[in-house]
Amino acid sequence: MIKYFIFVKTKNNTHQMNYLKLITILGIVSTINAQKLELPESATFDAKTNSYYITSLKNNAIFKQDKKGNKSLFTEIDSHHTLGITSFDNIIYIVADDQIKGINIATKKEVFSITINDAQQLNDITNDKSGNLYVSDKVGNTIYKINTKTKKYSELIKTNEITAPNGVFFDFSSKSLFVCTTVEKGEIFEVNISTGEAKLLYRSNYGNFDGIAVDNYHNIYVTSWDKEWKTGKLLKFITKSTRKQPVILIDSAKGMADLNYNSKEDKIIVTNTLDNSISTIKVK
Repeated sequence: MIKYFIFVKTKNNTHQMNYLKLITILGIVSTINAQKLELPESATFDAKTNSYYITSLKNNAIFKQDKKGNKSLFTEIDSHHTLGITSFDNIIYIVADDQIKGINIATKKEVFSITINDAQQLNDITNDKSGNLYVSDKVGNTIYKINTKTKKYSELIKTNEITAPNGVFFDFSSKSLFVCTTVEKGEIFEVNISTGEAKLLYRSNYGNFDGIAVDNYHNIYVTSWDKEWKTGKLLKFITKSTRKQPVILIDSAKGMADLNYNSKEDKIIVTNTLDNSISTIKVK
């Protein structure tokens, strides 16, 4: 019998909660099956292989899903947990405890690794066109910018400027970083990657935001968990509308975590954590 645990360096912050609450809900679990996708947390689409790559929280592995929906074990990760994932230039980058690991898609070999020494609870990850990585630290209330060429990192925003940053998504069109927060009234920020300035775009009536994505039409999508961390909603903020509250695209789903965007096919990628699957939603 194995019990899940999550890497957190401090216990003095009330916002370390969502995975810990999810673990409490799931309780004790049976023997880990490394060949099966269980508790997926995040997914990314790689256009070259025309496949999705998914982190599996329960067995600390990456799974590959082809266009027909067939899943196979891609590689296992040596960590306590695997969370956010993104892909760039034939490499998938994964949040693994206080490290970011890079795996070459063709060889499945680790080609990049960096430890964020001050990290408290790293979570989601995204990248820009230059290969810089942006990683949220939900407990540390900050976002790290990582240069994959020099293997150096720095805090992009001032500590505590954004409370409990969770989902992150870099929008190639606006060249901005979008961030959602895991608080009672979920917030969405747009961050200037040059200055680190964070602009509040929305404060919602819905809370516990987890994943975020932006489509080619500048609309913003987030997942929102209920107070018990059992069900969730997929929300869409229509940026060209005057309304400040989102449209509900999916209601009372069985737990959705990170989002991503497949720009090639114009689809939002939804990670269905408690259904052990991913799904896609055509934007238009």
